[in-house]
Amino acid sequence: MEEQIIGIMIQVKSIWQLLNSIAIQFENIDWEMILENLSPLFRKNSFFELIGKEKYYPQSTPNCRFYIKPVHGTCGHGIRIVNHYPENILEDHIVCPEIITPLIEKDGKLFKYDYRVWIGIKSDLTYYICPTFIKRISNVPFSLETDYGSLTNTALYSDQFDYEDEKLYEKINNIVQHVLSKLPPKHENSIMLTGWDFIENEHNEVFVLEVNPNLSLNIQHEKVMREFLRWIEYL
Repeated sequence: MEEQIIGIMIQVKSIWQLLNSIAIQFENIDWEMILENLSPLFRKNSFFELIGKEKYYPQSTPNCRFYIKPVHGTCGHGIRIVNHYPENILEDHIVCPEIITPLIEKDGKLFKYDYRVWIGIKSDLTYYICPTFIKRISNVPFSLETDYGSLTNTALYSDQFDYEDEKLYEKINNIVQHVLSKLPPKHENSIMLTGWDFIENEHNEVFVLEVNPNLSLNIQHEKVMREFLRWIEYL
């Protein structure tokens, strides 16, 4: 069964194609239902309203900059970074403070990074965190003078590699538990795969930035998909 599914995965380019293919193998799962129930809660503005004041969501600091992001998500495109909280916020945009995370040095230059974590969520809000994270490193040096070095979205530019850390996993698990405890459980037998973005500051505190229900996957993420599919198979 798993080999058949991985064979399908190699041929697809997006999560939507992947889910539609897998649904043929798992007929008891209603893929569309869970998207109708949970996806709106993971839009940037809904997510901010849900946890924007929590200590594990980035908060303003005296010297921070601010991201102005489209609510619907654009794979990193359409993001502006400003030095002061904007007086007027564009329609269908949200403002998020930036945390300057510890930077990675490569070739004498400093780069930002974050963690993409894939999490399967059932409609009853039980969940599975794929133990393999993707550590995403921007290939544009970080600078307060430019926007690009502040972004690590793999759709734009980044080096990425698998990363496993039990202490980080536990911190992420605590945040996920808290976020999902705020959502109403559903009784439909359905599942969705989500991509959560986390950062860690110089004090080893972990913050969640956003949840992506419309993420893209490809064969580079085969290890993560095997973990997720094994979880589905034994539900």
